[in-house]
Amino acid sequence: MKNLVSFQLFESHDSEYDDLMGKLLHLYGSIPLPKEKSSQVIKRIIMKTKGEFFKLGENIDLDYQETHDKVRFADYFDSLIKHQDIRGHNFEGFLCGVYGGTLTKRGSKYDITVNGENISVKFYRDENERVQLGSYESILSDYKDEIGGYESLGKVFHSDDYQLKKEIWDIISKDVNGWLIAHPNSDETEIIMHYFTKEQMGNFVLTGNTVAGKGGWIKQYQLAINSTYTDKQVHNISRVILPKVSTEELRKLAKNPEETKFSTEVFGYVGNKIRPDVIRYIMNNREQVLKNLQNYETFTRI
Repeated sequence: MKNLVSFQLFESHDSEYDDLMGKLLHLYGSIPLPKEKSSQVIKRIIMKTKGEFFKLGENIDLDYQETHDKVRFADYFDSLIKHQDIRGHNFEGFLCGVYGGTLTKRGSKYDITVNGENISVKFYRDENERVQLGSYESILSDYKDEIGGYESLGKVFHSDDYQLKKEIWDIISKDVNGWLIAHPNSDETEIIMHYFTKEQMGNFVLTGNTVAGKGGWIKQYQLAINSTYTDKQVHNISRVILPKVSTEELRKLAKNPEETKFSTEVFGYVGNKIRPDVIRYIMNNREQVLKNLQNYETFTRI
């Protein structure tokens, strides 16, 4: 596996860029990494800006978002990729959010449910990595002798015993409707998503495209597929188009000197805690805001 440090969604920026990003994220709030929280936050963002969820199989363009949400997504994916051990789990939260799906319990054979479809999600650093479908010892106890005879589950699928392969595959794939395998593209501006239906993945596995899992062939019940899945044109391929945020966009989003002065003089020490868009609204509608404040004060005295 290539070193994760080399994976950067965005080019290095100067100190002004980093300073602006930090200040804006402090005001607008980062998208949390844990999938249970991120799925809910992302659902709200998508519904607010798009009005409907994305559909499974279509491209997910995040570059159309409002600047402050582009900032949040840029930070989210930058953090997501750097967390090597949990990035796959947390990517499930992103998909659940943009598709309007639900997360399943940890340990299930599938990870999210979208419109009644149970989907197993895999996220990898590189398209050349083997894809670990799972470890199935707990559900294949009745086939211990058969699997042992072939040394491992992966080698069973290299055999000519189609009946055995089909029986085992039916057990492994039960309740799973599809597999979504994701990885970044070569210039690291998109995430490529390969979606296999149960039938498509079954055909791929049953024709011997299995390899040793993470622990090698010694891990009898692990099942992994080789990287040639990216060459198969029978499945759906879609993309997550990642947002790009320039320093100029950040400058426009942040408070300018006049807005900073206004927020400090009007609101005192809490002025720097108020979002730029809120300050702009107050400045542009100061007469109405003042009227509302006066009416509110009168109302509360009654």
